[in-house]
Amino acid sequence: APMDWKLNHPENEDLKFMKSLIGLRKVERALRIGDYRKILSQQLFAFERHTDHVKDTVITIMNLAEKDITESLMIYNSDLMNYSEFDIIFGEASNIQLIAGLLQITLKAKGFVVIKPHIGVKKSYTSYKRII
Repeated sequence: APMDWKLNHPENEDLKFMKSLIGLRKVERALRIGDYRKILSQQLFAFERHTDHVKDTVITIMNLAEKDITESLMIYNSDLMNYSEFDIIFGEASNIQLIAGLLQITLKAKGFVVIKPHIGVKKSYTSYKRII
């Protein structure tokens, strides 16, 4: 179908959303060249994109259900450290916690989140010091 040029205006929410996704892909190396790894889940759709550097790791999680969901996901990336904190780079989530390879997360109904490990120094130390 031909382009509907009436939709190409700054107030178009879909256009804003797509532009922000394109911007995210430009900024995050793993989303451009990283390997894909599916994350097994009972109720959520999740995957990881990673490179040979842990700082590039990006995890995307989506809740396609009509209700809020809290779930533990097994993350198979051994470079991610216990009790890692995560930066939310797109979307919304709560209760994000990684313990022994299990990522605990809560997503709102029809919600999504894109996260990456926080590898910066906090209180003069980072557990990622040896692998950055």
